Amino acid sequence: MHIYLSSSFQLNARYHTADGQVLYRTQTPHKGTGSITTITKVVPSDPSSRLAAATASSSDANAEEGEEEPEPEPNAAMQHASSKMWSPNNPFRSTSTPGAGADVLAELEEEQGHASNLKPSTSRYADDPDMPDMQDVYADVAQVKWSWFASSAVRYFSRGEGQDVSTDVYFGKTGFGPYGRHRTFTASNNRQYKWKLGWWTPTLVDLADPSTPLVKFHRKRYGPIMRKHAPSSDTAAGDKKLLGQASLEVVEGHGTQAILDEVITTFVYVETIRKRRERASRNSGGG
Repeated sequence: MHIYLSSSFQLNARYHTADGQVLYRTQTPHKGTGSITTITKVVPSDPSSRLAAATASSSDANAEEGEEEPEPEPNAAMQHASSKMWSPNNPFRSTSTPGAGADVLAELEEEQGHASNLKPSTSRYADDPDMPDMQDVYADVAQVKWSWFASSAVRYFSRGEGQDVSTDVYFGKTGFGPYGRHRTFTASNNRQYKWKLGWWTPTLVDLADPSTPLVKFHRKRYGPIMRKHAPSSDTAAGDKKLLGQASLEVVEGHGTQAILDEVITTFVYVETIRKRRERASRNSGGG
């Protein structure tokens, strides 16, 4: 399974399938005092969701008239949490990484043209009565709050009310790669994963089986080599626009799709810091 990025800039992109169905979207406004990356995902739009929206509008109207608004029913998904992930005793701690916000700002300035390219998603399944309508209905997944002088923070909206967790707590460091130490985290399925920061791209593995890649990032390719990069299943579909396009290859059969929210969120973080160090090395003449 390949998830394609509409832009090579992971902080402002739509993440979509080979058929064009948008799955996730990342947005990072350009701010002078720090940045927040918001990750959202497309959810099915059905009559029940429209009814819920209408009910919410009615509740708002009643509130304006002074009527008491009923307490919302707790959502099961919102109640699901991994105590191990959020515990302050998380064994995968790391030291602070100052200046991440400043580096994100620099990357935003370098790639600022991509931010204006975001457009409303268009479902390829709009004419298929057996497929859910997934056009322009987004739900918040997570945020990465980049800090200038201290540790950045991650917030998942699907866990309780959503709380900021320092990246020093959420991510651990292990081993060494060309651009520093690799990042580990404990997912909501209580399994431990590691993002390997490679020379060109990050790769996700299960710590229990680190020799088997679960998610591989393919950066955008140009020129004659891009045809070798495109998956055969996508080229067979006749979509030439996918040739050489940046993508996340999710290996099936390992349960990774069940934690896809966390895969996308952690990818955004690790690829940002990997790019930052690659750029610093290039600017200093070290690569």
